[in-house]
Amino acid sequence: MKTITLISFLIILSHISQAQVGVKRHITDKGIPPIQNISVLNIPDINPDMVVIAKEVRNAQYGTDAIAGVVNPISVGYDALIGGHYIKYDDPNITMASGRIFNVIYAPRDTPGSQNGNFTHTAIANSIFPVAPYATVIDNPLTNNDDTWNLVSSKNVDDNEIFNDLPVNLNYNFYGSGEWVIRCQPSFNIPINAEYNIIGDTSSVYLYDHITTPQNVDEIVISVTEYAYFSSLSHPFLNNNPDAIVFAEPIIPEGSGSSFYFEHSLYYNSNTGSHEIHLDLDTFPGSGYNFPTNITFKIYAANETSLSTTDISIFENLKAYPNPTQHFFNIEAHNTISEVELFNILGQKLEIIKGNGTRNIQMDVAKYSYGYYFAKVKAGNQIETIRFVKN
Repeated sequence: MKTITLISFLIILSHISQAQVGVKRHITDKGIPPIQNISVLNIPDINPDMVVIAKEVRNAQYGTDAIAGVVNPISVGYDALIGGHYIKYDDPNITMASGRIFNVIYAPRDTPGSQNGNFTHTAIANSIFPVAPYATVIDNPLTNNDDTWNLVSSKNVDDNEIFNDLPVNLNYNFYGSGEWVIRCQPSFNIPINAEYNIIGDTSSVYLYDHITTPQNVDEIVISVTEYAYFSSLSHPFLNNNPDAIVFAEPIIPEGSGSSFYFEHSLYYNSNTGSHEIHLDLDTFPGSGYNFPTNITFKIYAANETSLSTTDISIFENLKAYPNPTQHFFNIEAHNTISEVELFNILGQKLEIIKGNGTRNIQMDVAKYSYGYYFAKVKAGNQIETIRFVKN
């Protein structure tokens, strides 16, 4: 259990100027139809200079209700001739079907002098560990010697179309390097000049560190030959929120003895109201296995939002400000607010603030320590959860 101290929180804040991260849900049969193994992102916010990351999900509310299925490795690329950024199945023989769902996060690429940590890493020969060719060093002055970064990554389609279908994870201080590295399974090598998109400007979407334990992993028998292996997430913002756009980034602490080299996707279980991390069924084709435990995932989530550097207004007819705040946090809704429940980043309920019969409510959070908090707002027949920062 982590305690966010003033020093560590200021370090986190120093990584960003103002949050400029957009989060969208992409469905392949909306907008431009899929082209063979490619689906063009029809998201007006995204321009050619942005870093884009995508993860495949399944969610019955948006058209995909399968509990489990094969997770096909994907990359993200950009090509003006086909309409901008696109998602591509790494295997050219797999057709991008209609109705596939991808969560997309995007942010402006770093320019000289920016401090956001949004860039593309190229696995040049000098970045590959000589004694461990399955790892490439992310040699970036912003992230070197700093393990407080919350990074999210995905493969990028480079100009040379280098084939790269290897699942990877992020690791800090590999072999005592003091740097972040991208690692694949030790029996393989990172392809030379393979590219990876990195977004570090995640303060507005980072939720918590999820560690897989025997209590939150399970399996479901789909058929005689198919099993779903998963780990359930639990957080006030995620629970019973099918609209949440979620990303799970495996982070392997150096020296932990853990490893996670599997394709995975996210699934919203409407029966339990939980989001789940699922393994590729091709990885574990039979019974007797389970989701690996003691694996850390950085969990990022938000309801759908565009790029913004202003106060939170990601929910329709709901406003909250100022963010960050030192003393008061104001919430305005379209309907009368009945109550607001306040949670800390660990999901612990701190207090319940009853409404006063109006559409506005003011919370006094001066007594709370520095960190991330969640306000669960009940207004009319709606419940929405807002993330904010107490500084």
